[in-house]
Amino acid sequence: SNISSNVGKSGTIMLTNSGALGTVTLPSTAKTPLGLTPDWVTDSGAVSLISFYVFSSTQVLINYLGDFK
Repeated sequence: SNISSNVGKSGTIMLTNSGALGTVTLPSTAKTPLGLTPDWVTDSGAVSLISFYVFSSTQVLINYLGDFK
């Protein structure tokens, strides 16, 4: 994918788990706080958010908030 044309853009993705969530692997361009791997919530019906900001053509900064009740 070509992220260079999206530098400066941001958004939020809402995930509602169907109970069939497998392993999630982020691309190398995704950067998390402290470089930690998100602890994905896999419970059926769990609602989670991923917010992102395209910082550069090689870095998308993301934050994950899981399991809203």
